Amino acid sequence: MEGAYGDEKITLTWVLRVGSHAEPLAVDADAVIVCKLFANKPNYSGGKITATGGIKSCSPRPPDACSFEADLEFYQQDGPGPGVWVTRASSRRGNTCPPPARSKTAAGSCSPSSKTYSYRTLTSVP
Repeated sequence: MEGAYGDEKITLTWVLRVGSHAEPLAVDADAVIVCKLFANKPNYSGGKITATGGIKSCSPRPPDACSFEADLEFYQQDGPGPGVWVTRASSRRGNTCPPPARSKTAAGSCSPSSKTYSYRTLTSVP
């Protein structure tokens, strides 16, 4: 799985090779489609935190089919040593291709806490 992470707004280039896996590795330049994914920084408002991500654009043309999803993740550290990113909420899978840019939103509720959490958005192509 490849993806773009949205601690801050970023884009990630995703390269698609059109055709069967059984074909030779040599790829005709016309068979390569490059898509840019985006993952926005999570937004907190009114007790709800949302993560939005998707496919920004594809070139030289849109692929015949697209599939992507956005996840809201938080950083969990339960003891000494490094923690792990844990999925808090997931969007439904998006199956439309750009143009225009396509996005999905994952949302979770938040309650006041004395503990501080770090959140990020993950946009992935399963």
